[in-house]
Amino acid sequence: MKLTTLAAAWLAGMALAYGWYDADPLPLLFLSGVAATVALVCRLLGIAAWPALLAAACLLGLWRYEAWQTVPPPLLADYGGTTQVRGRIVSDPEATATRVKFTLQITEMARRRDGGTPDWQPHDARLLVYAHPPPELVSERELPYFQYGDGVSLTGSLQRPEPIERFDYPAYLESQGIYGIFWAQDAVIAAQIEANMGLM
Repeated sequence: MKLTTLAAAWLAGMALAYGWYDADPLPLLFLSGVAATVALVCRLLGIAAWPALLAAACLLGLWRYEAWQTVPPPLLADYGGTTQVRGRIVSDPEATATRVKFTLQITEMARRRDGGTPDWQPHDARLLVYAHPPPELVSERELPYFQYGDGVSLTGSLQRPEPIERFDYPAYLESQGIYGIFWAQDAVIAAQIEANMGLM
């Protein structure tokens, strides 16, 4: 019964932290340690330690939630516009009604501004990609055409995930380390890029 109550206090702390995204987790950890120490002293003195234990559990719940809040990579904070990314497919691609869906671990990212030369920058993030396979890939492979481990270069638009009705879709994607949805207009496999360079 006591363990259940402590678990409930811990969950209550996480629930309280749900809308408290700017809290610093370190003070919460310190305060939970103080509450646990107070509980221990109360127990040694023969005083009821239960309130202090509940406070410690609640503060730990707050700390757990805040400590695991992730911050989107800075380059992904600028959504919209035409974007180019390079990276490797890190999930099993799935064919949808009109495109192929997969998770891409990007290594480089660039924006096209006013038709100028793309400014490539190193980057480390994951995107959920919806892409049309290039014709040459369709002629060489079977559905879904893309494969796990493929290196790809994509051009398209980066979209911020939005909630779906009551489902927190952005939080679901963030739990997998995914911070954006990429709608690819053009896709090139790394092997094709190397082959084209060899012809130059």
